[in-house]
Amino acid sequence: MSSLAGHVSAFLILFPVGIRRLWLSLSFQARSSPSFRPRPWYFSPEHPLRGADLYALLLLLPIAAFCDYFIFLSLPASSYAGAASFRFSFALHAASLSVFVLLLVVILLSHRFPLLIPDDLLFLLAALAFLSDLPSSPRPAIAAIDAHANELAAVPTLTCAASCFVLSLRCSAAAAAADVALATGMALKGSWALQAGISLYVLPPRGCSRNAVGGGEGWLECVLEDDGRRGLAMLDLLFASHAVAVAVICLGMQYWIAVKSAGRTDLEAMMARLVVSPSELELD
Repeated sequence: MSSLAGHVSAFLILFPVGIRRLWLSLSFQARSSPSFRPRPWYFSPEHPLRGADLYALLLLLPIAAFCDYFIFLSLPASSYAGAASFRFSFALHAASLSVFVLLLVVILLSHRFPLLIPDDLLFLLAALAFLSDLPSSPRPAIAAIDAHANELAAVPTLTCAASCFVLSLRCSAAAAAADVALATGMALKGSWALQAGISLYVLPPRGCSRNAVGGGEGWLECVLEDDGRRGLAMLDLLFASHAVAVAVICLGMQYWIAVKSAGRTDLEAMMARLVVSPSELELD
């Protein structure tokens, strides 16, 4: 993601998908805790627009990949130092989006034809797709802040890849935790993409400005070394804040679902007692 539009589009795609998966995962775990089985994609059977979000991703991701390929082809090849590396970041991100498009197509086919591809293989393919999305480090020390933002973005990406790999092993003891980690990792990845876009393109650290060269969006340059260190510390603080916020959202969802499940269980138990002892319905 080497542009503001790329950061915003990543947020609009990853954060809603991560929050949706987190909610459905916790809901299914509360309903069927002993027999919970993670799925590559949760289809809501009672929702009137079942699978609409998956079809939306199948429409948006190819458009995003095409935009990255177009920027890669339109940027000049050698107008400034590091131009090849800067252009390559767009091609790499477009290739990663193409891998996710193929993964979504396979997930859709496996849902229509359950015996086509097992879930453990789909999770393994998802792990490889997340690994392909690991950001490449920008060029030299002048891009230290951009490079650090990418390094922080790699943390939720690796979390998602590791979670998918654990889910592919069919380890029932760690399945629930790995599925929650996958959902929270996707939400954090999307949340941080938006924050990184704001911090790098809209509100850069004090004393730093974006050096737009060669028709591209360039990188951040800081006048003083202290400004650069302050910018790095600010990114660390913002990333920790987003991680805490996503964790709070996860705990809040878990608490809400637990309360609803407990209330539903009490209601079902009361109805069962009334069915067994209908005399309790008689008035004095």
